[in-house]
Amino acid sequence: MDATGMQRATVFGSSEGGSLSILLAATHPDRVERLVLHGTWARHPWLDEPGRPEFAAVERRWGTGWALSQLADSMAGTAAGRRFLARFERQAATPGTARRLVELMSAIDVTAVLASIRVPTLVVHRSHDPAFGIEHARDLLAGIPDARLLELPGTDHFLFSGDTGPILAAVAEFVTGASPVAASPDRFLATVLSAAIAGPIATAADVGDARLTLLDDFAATARRCVEEHHGRLAGITRDRLLATFDGPGRGVRAACDLRDALAPLGTAIRAGVHTAEVERRDADIAGIGVHVASRLAEAAEPGSIWVSRTVTDLVAGCGLAFLPRGERQIDGLARPLSLYEVAV
Repeated sequence: MDATGMQRATVFGSSEGGSLSILLAATHPDRVERLVLHGTWARHPWLDEPGRPEFAAVERRWGTGWALSQLADSMAGTAAGRRFLARFERQAATPGTARRLVELMSAIDVTAVLASIRVPTLVVHRSHDPAFGIEHARDLLAGIPDARLLELPGTDHFLFSGDTGPILAAVAEFVTGASPVAASPDRFLATVLSAAIAGPIATAADVGDARLTLLDDFAATARRCVEEHHGRLAGITRDRLLATFDGPGRGVRAACDLRDALAPLGTAIRAGVHTAEVERRDADIAGIGVHVASRLAEAAEPGSIWVSRTVTDLVAGCGLAFLPRGERQIDGLARPLSLYEVAV
C-alpha cells in the first residue's frame, strides 16, 4: 500500500487469507476502510491436531485434483472442472509443499484479535461449506464488533466455484454503500515489547565509566534492534525500552536480537512480549497490552524472554519455539495468563 501511495482500502480475505486480513484491520485501522471475510475462520478446526490423516492424504494425492475437488464441489462435477483442478494442483506446489501449507493453515487462531477490529466488516459464508461450516462465520460475527453476516446457499468453499453472482453483488453493495466512519487510529492492535537490563552477567563495575558505557550500549543497541524489525520505539531510557510491532514474530525476534547483542557485553535483559489493543497518547502508549508486557518482563529470569499465549498462537508455524512457564494472574485480566519462554 505504501509503495502504490494507497492510504486506505477495502480488504477482502478469503479462506486462510482471512486471518491476515483480520490482523491488518486490527493493527492498522487507519489503513483499512472496510473488511470482507469470505469462507474463513478465527480458529481452525484442526488446531493442535498434528496427526490429522488429511495431511498425508493431501501429500499422497496431490496433482490428481482430489484435494481441491473437496473445496470446489461444483467444478469437480464436470470433467473439464476436474482437469482444471488437477492442473491447478500440479502448477501450484509440490506434494510436500502442499502438505506443509495445510499443516500451517491448521495452526491459525486469531480469536484474540477479533475484538480489536473497528472497521465495517462483512462476513460472507456458504451454508454448506465442506471444509469450514457456518459455525465459523458465526464465531467471527460474535467476536468482531458490529460485523454482519451474509449466509448464502452452496456447497463450495472456493470463491470461484459455484454461483459467484450473489457474492460479487453483496461485496459491490458493501463497498459502494454509505461512507464508513473512519476508525480511530488512537486504539489499535499491536505487539508490545518491554525490556530492561537485569544486571551484568560478568563482573563489570556497577558504577563509574563502565556502567555509563553499558547503559549507552543498551540504548544504541535497542534502537537498532527495534528499527531492524520495523518496530516503533514508544519509550526508551538508558536501561529500559518499550516498543510496538505490527506482528508478534517481529517483536519476539527483536527481543532475541537485543538479548544476543548484549550478551557479549556481559549484560542480560528481562523481556516480555504480548499482543493486545493499545492506546496511543501523543508519543506514548498505554493500555492492557503495555501492562501485560511489562509484567511479563518483570517475571522473566535474567537473559530470558517471556511471551503470552496470544503471541504463541499468532506465530504458530513461523519457526519460533517456546517452553511453557505455567500460568500467572495479572492485574486487569479476568483469567490467569498462560506464559511461555522463547527457546531460541
